[in-house]
Amino acid sequence: IPELRFDRNPPVGSDFNPATIEFQKDRPRDFKDTEVAGSITALYRGWDFTLNGAWFWNDFPRFKASASPSGSPRLVYDRLWMVGASGNYTTGPWLLKAEGAYLDGFRYDDRSKKSRIDILLGIEYYGISNVSISLEATNRHLFDYVPELIQSPYFTRKNRQEIAFRYTQNFFNEKLEVTGLAVLIG
Repeated sequence: IPELRFDRNPPVGSDFNPATIEFQKDRPRDFKDTEVAGSITALYRGWDFTLNGAWFWNDFPRFKASASPSGSPRLVYDRLWMVGASGNYTTGPWLLKAEGAYLDGFRYDDRSKKSRIDILLGIEYYGISNVSISLEATNRHLFDYVPELIQSPYFTRKNRQEIAFRYTQNFFNEKLEVTGLAVLIG
C-alpha cells in the first residue's frame, strides 16, 4: 500500500473543530513508509479459513512527550504489525464466524510498546426470506496495562467489549434495503 491516507480533521477554529490550538503532526510520507498486508485463504464446502498479516501505521496519532521546536506538543503515528486468523462455518441458514488478531507496537508514551489481542465471535441467520440477522461480540485485551491509561488523553481500558446486533430486510424485489443496527461499547 504505497499511498498513505490518514484521517483529516476540520480546520482549527471552524464550526466542526472549535479548538484553539493546532498540533503539529509527524506523518509518514515517503515510499519507505509503505504499508504491507497479505492473506492466505482456504475455501472449502461450507467453511473457510484465512491467515492475515500486516505492517501498517496506526490511524490514531498520540501525543509525543517531547515538544516540537515551536514548543507545542506534536502528534506522531506509530508503526504496528498484526497477525491474525479468521474462519466461517455455514450450516443450513446459519453462519458462524470467529476472528482473532495479535497487534503489537501500540505506544501511549515514549518509553514502551504494548500489544493487544482482539477476538470476535459472531452468528448470522438467513432463514427468513429477504432477511438477515446477525449478532457479533468482540473483546480487545491490552497487555501490560497500567491504570493511568484510563485517563486523558487516551481513555484506554485493559479490556474493551463491543456487541453489535444488525437486522437487514429487503423490500420490493431488492429495490429497497432497510438496516437496523445497535452497537454497545463498554
